[in-house]
Amino acid sequence: LFNRNNGFSFGPLRELCDELGVDKEEFVEKVLQVVRRDNKRGYCTCSDPKKSVDQLVTCRPGKMLSSPDPNAEIRYLVEVDEDWQGAVLAQAFDGYFDKVADLQNGEIKFLPSTTRKSTLKSKSKEVAKNIRTRLISAYKADESQLQ
Repeated sequence: LFNRNNGFSFGPLRELCDELGVDKEEFVEKVLQVVRRDNKRGYCTCSDPKKSVDQLVTCRPGKMLSSPDPNAEIRYLVEVDEDWQGAVLAQAFDGYFDKVADLQNGEIKFLPSTTRKSTLKSKSKEVAKNIRTRLISAYKADESQLQ
């Protein structure tokens, strides 16, 4: 279930849904039902009934922000609009996020996560370095406009 960079892949879940006859609308609604049920258990009260909460992650999906002290788990909660969450779940069902980044001729290309590693032109570190360089340049451009 994990792609080249240890991100979650929805492909196997989609295959299971297809096998069980679960379509996109049913998938999205069932996931949102669980979200609604969790909110009604008193975990939190959102500022808007059309919102739910989710935890911020670090490094990759499934790895939550935490404390080095195992007895002091830190969980940062954010409110998420249910309509937005449903739209993202529908995109995941369609495989929208099942991609790996590859650096080709200086440009980042997003390829299906089923692409064999041996056909990728770059290593993960090279992609990360390219993204970091672009972000630093964008921040510097922003800073220069503020001065």
